[in-house]
Amino acid sequence: MRTRLRCLVVGLALAGLSAAPVVHAQGSGPVTFHASTSTAIDDLDLVIDFAPPRVECTAPLGGSRLGGTSTTITGTVTDSTNFPWESPDRPGHVFQTVEWGLLDGQFGVEGIAGTAPVVDGHFVIPDLPLFVGENVLYVYASDAAGFTEAAALTFEVDPNAPAAALVGVLDGQAVLSQSLAVDLNFAAATTVVSLNGVADGRSFAAGIAPDIFDLPLQLGANTFTLELESAGQTSSFSFTLYRVASREPIEIVQPMDRALVNTPTVPVSVRAPLGTPFVTLNGKPALRSADGITFTVDVPLAEGSNTVEAVAYPFGQRASVRIGLDTTPPRVISMAPAAGRTLLGATAMFQGLVSEPARMEIEAAGYLYETRSIEIRDPAGGSSRSGCTRSSSRKLRSTRV
Repeated sequence: MRTRLRCLVVGLALAGLSAAPVVHAQGSGPVTFHASTSTAIDDLDLVIDFAPPRVECTAPLGGSRLGGTSTTITGTVTDSTNFPWESPDRPGHVFQTVEWGLLDGQFGVEGIAGTAPVVDGHFVIPDLPLFVGENVLYVYASDAAGFTEAAALTFEVDPNAPAAALVGVLDGQAVLSQSLAVDLNFAAATTVVSLNGVADGRSFAAGIAPDIFDLPLQLGANTFTLELESAGQTSSFSFTLYRVASREPIEIVQPMDRALVNTPTVPVSVRAPLGTPFVTLNGKPALRSADGITFTVDVPLAEGSNTVEAVAYPFGQRASVRIGLDTTPPRVISMAPAAGRTLLGATAMFQGLVSEPARMEIEAAGYLYETRSIEIRDPAGGSSRSGCTRSSSRKLRSTRV
């Protein structure tokens, strides 16, 4: 590889040099040196140039992913101009060729090298053979002042590269903005025939095409389909972007926190901002309802306490509730008065032991009475108390827990 050369100060020895030393600014001149002898007079005009040339590769762009075995490189070279009134975009003092070398990025060795003419500040390296994998191209430009500058361009060659691919944004990505500028990478020179059925017709070189579209986004899913043509072959490329209304927290609205259920699965519903792509509950994707903000899925539970966590994508808002599963019904261990006894008083006290705290109901003579003074104890010693139902002197037919 060539190393960067800096400008060397060269001293000129001119016999009879009569001009005094003068400091000049970049681009100033010409500076006239007057030399004379007794028989002749001569003038030497010089222009000051302290700036190296600038080299830029314009296609493909760095980071591009190409699919072919060769490509065309284009670029520009600029340098300081001779006089202040000249355009700063002119090539100035740059020599009329650039030198280049292509490296195999995998092995770090130079494969091929050459030169390309500079025409009005532009150069073209046509049909450059490429390596599979990483390629690194160096382009050198030199000017008359002795400066040499280089530009490095790194890109990848993949024979299996897709015809088109998103750059810097993912298919399915969500944003908050009402529009999004999209970059695409083309594996080969491509013409965009249409976008969502609307004619386009623009052509792009192989590699990254920045800001190819500024896409308007509605709340929710936005799907875009491109019809493409490359080397006489047509293809389609589709992707979906989501616009979300906000990053506001999500909420589990059903069931409530600390709910107690007796079924091994329970539907859990989450409310999320409009446009949210999807929500998971304990890792299971939830189904979005017609209102666009409610997501529901059946969540399996284990006996006892369960934590159910909801996560909204792509911003990661979280919410959780605890749900208890109890599939074992309470059991009456003992009861007084015993079944079959007749109570003659206007009131009666029922007392007993059950397997867990429970609500008790007494059915008497075909009528349902809610107890109001029943003491219930579980094996752990926990208790609950309520009053006794006023009853007639009818025979108890059954008790129900």
